[in-house]
Formats: sequence, structure tokens, C-alpha cells
Amino acid sequence: MKNYRRYTEYKDSGIEWLGEIPEYWEITAIKRFGDVQGGSGFPDVEQGFANEKIPFFKVSDMNLQANAVEMVESANTVSRNAARRLRAFVFPPNTIIFPKVGAALMTNKRRILTKPSCVDNNVMGFVPRCGSPKWFYWWLRGLDLGKFANPGAVPSVNEGQVRELPVRQHSSKLDGDI
Repeated sequence: MKNYRRYTEYKDSGIEWLGEIPEYWEITAIKRFGDVQGGSGFPDVEQGFANEKIPFFKVSDMNLQANAVEMVESANTVSRNAARRLRAFVFPPNTIIFPKVGAALMTNKRRILTKPSCVDNNVMGFVPRCGSPKWFYWWLRGLDLGKFANPGAVPSVNEGQVRELPVRQHSSKLDGDI
């Protein structure tokens, strides 16, 4: 870490796992920067279509080679009518999606949607309202959601937990830092 300069003053962040932070940093919940939304369950009869308008991504789609960072390829699609009828949230482009339950949660996969899409109920999305979607993508990639998972046989995180994740808020005193 000799390439990084040390800040002159630090303070307690008030978050046990985060520890001390530079004095002028401000920590706030991620919900101040965007919305957190879980995916939707689709009945089997509504799945398996390949020619509809809206991609329907499952956790398994995150493993496709073309989807290493951005979700561009989906095995399933749904119609706008089906999404509306089933009250499925259609995530906008630049939403960062990630698994929210089971062993997939522990893989810490993060992906960026490239077009309006639906995701299944094992996936959650963060929809940035401000700031750079790429910055939030990298920030979420560096976060081990397994540390926040509910205990039990099947690890999981819920929307409320993710909404409260602490993020460093930008300050005018930040001299070139992200």
C-alpha cells in the first residue's frame, strides 16, 4: 500500500466492519443514490420464449460468456403484456443486478443491464438515480454480500438490508477521489 497516501485525520465510521475513515468522508445508505428492487417470479407457462421484447434474466444467464459484465444475452424473453399482467418490474438500462439467495449469492456476481429487462425472483437490482452506474457496479463488485446474508441453511439478502448498505458520499473536499 505504499502507492497510496495516508489521509491526515481519521474518524470512526460507526460501522464495525468498516472501521476508521478519513475525517471528511461522509457515509450514507445506498438508498440515497438509487432504488433496490427484487425480481419477479414468472409461471413456467410464461417462460421459455425467445422472441419477445423484454429479456428475462435468471441467475444462470450471468454465467454466459457474453454476459461477463453487461447482460446482453438471455435464454428467455417475456412480452410486455405478460410483464404488465404479472406486475413484474421492468428494470431500466444501467441497473446493476446480482443474485440474492442461495449459493449464487455467495459468488458475488454483479452485472449491468443494457436494455429494459425483467429478472427472476432469485435476482435483485440496484437502479442508480444519480452518480455513475459504472462506479456503483465496481463498488458492488467489491462488496461481499455474503457478510450481510441472513443466517440459515440458505443464505439470502433482502431489499431492506441492501438499501441500508453504507456508501461514501461524495464531498467537495474530495481531491480527485471517486
